[in-house]
Amino acid sequence: MAAAEETTPAELQRLLEVQKAALRERGPPSVRERERRLDVMVQLLLANEDDLVAAVTADFGVRPREVTRFADVLMALEAFKAARAGVRSWCRPERRRVDFPFNVVGATNSVEYQPKGVVGVVAPWNYPIMLLLTPVASAFAAGDAVLLKPSELAPRTALLIARLVNGAYDESIARVVLGGPETSAALAALPLDHLVFTGSTRVGKLVAAACARNLTPTTLELGGKCPVIVGRRADVTACAKRVVHGKILNSGQTCLAPDYVFVEESVRDAFVEAFERTIADMFPHGVLGSGDYASIISAAHGDRLRALVAEAKSAGCRVIECRGGAADDAPSDAARRVAPTLILDAGDTLRVSSEEIFGPLLVVRTYARLADALSYIAARPKPLALYYLGPDRAEERRVLDAVASGGVTVNDTVMHCGQEDLPFGGVGASGHGRTRGRDGFRELSNVRGVHRQIGHAGLSQLVLDGLYPPYDRAGNIVDLYLWLKMRALRTARCSVM
Repeated sequence: MAAAEETTPAELQRLLEVQKAALRERGPPSVRERERRLDVMVQLLLANEDDLVAAVTADFGVRPREVTRFADVLMALEAFKAARAGVRSWCRPERRRVDFPFNVVGATNSVEYQPKGVVGVVAPWNYPIMLLLTPVASAFAAGDAVLLKPSELAPRTALLIARLVNGAYDESIARVVLGGPETSAALAALPLDHLVFTGSTRVGKLVAAACARNLTPTTLELGGKCPVIVGRRADVTACAKRVVHGKILNSGQTCLAPDYVFVEESVRDAFVEAFERTIADMFPHGVLGSGDYASIISAAHGDRLRALVAEAKSAGCRVIECRGGAADDAPSDAARRVAPTLILDAGDTLRVSSEEIFGPLLVVRTYARLADALSYIAARPKPLALYYLGPDRAEERRVLDAVASGGVTVNDTVMHCGQEDLPFGGVGASGHGRTRGRDGFRELSNVRGVHRQIGHAGLSQLVLDGLYPPYDRAGNIVDLYLWLKMRALRTARCSVM
């Protein structure tokens, strides 16, 4: 990305001031205005789908058009469509229960949703459309303005989105800013009202530290090592196919991709054979030269993955490279091509066991007792996703109860990410906060409690006056109030009072 296209810190500060001033002067946007902003993005994506797909393909080198269409464009569209359908009901105040004695004098409680203000979004390169724009759907529904920073590692996509978004919205509503890590750091250092960051745990910690200086609340989606558990009664062949899909999608460059799979000892070889066979069926003419298999984003990322494999081989691990059907010739971009690779007997100290892989490598582990697998997973940082494959509902419940994770897909992998009515996010080392649907709307809203009393006359005034000092005067009801509340607590009748 050319230096002339990078957004300076001074320009970032100016944009923040413009957006905050507009929110102060105009107040919260109406529901109709929020719907208009959402509609504009829907039309923008629909009208420019081909150009967006072409830009992503150019950034990756090789990436199936279908993957970009459904995992980037369609998922972004679904987010805006869901927000458009729900925003009117989401914005309505919610009635809440009123506590004694205010419930007997006509008081009301409600929850209102205010715009937080200016929301920053820093997105990665692996799904450069979806991960940048889906938080915008939540922000627009909440009435917020947005400052968007796409990844410099997908420069063509970043430039195109900047041209489209900056041309469609006034800068007081939305602006795409460009640059490298320094621009991301400068954005995180601003006194934003919220920041949504998707990326590695290492960088997420830096972002959180920068935001903490201004007490800027954050939503962090950080990935980690997502485990798969194949149940004891599972169909190993069917499970292998589900795991293959989650692993080869975008060549494993997905925060939700399985990093390791636990199978029962007795079926490990059957699982490995089924995995290899599935790859051969999907890529009958070979993986590395296939247009259905995405490139690694850069040669440097490819070298990192090959280093993980080399370390595993040096440690004596069994390494199986799954190159598909007929042996294919080395592609012209061989440095950015890595075949799906199984790694067996990997020790815990290896990088492939301890680092997020973010590529098409999969560690295969075994268990004699399910409890051993659950203990292994639970002892490690909480993953962004957990996958259980098997027909046993009791075993499924045991797995889900034993392992904390950001989300879960049962009998498949990664699919919960595409459900717009489910919250999406991490927990612990894999992040915090939630995006998507109503949960994303709430995340990017100021959730405000409002207590309203009916006035200053009659019984209401009598009760309220009775709660004020001096407490030893005639007519003071504080002692009566406390006695009634404590009596209710002791007799477990809190809900009545």
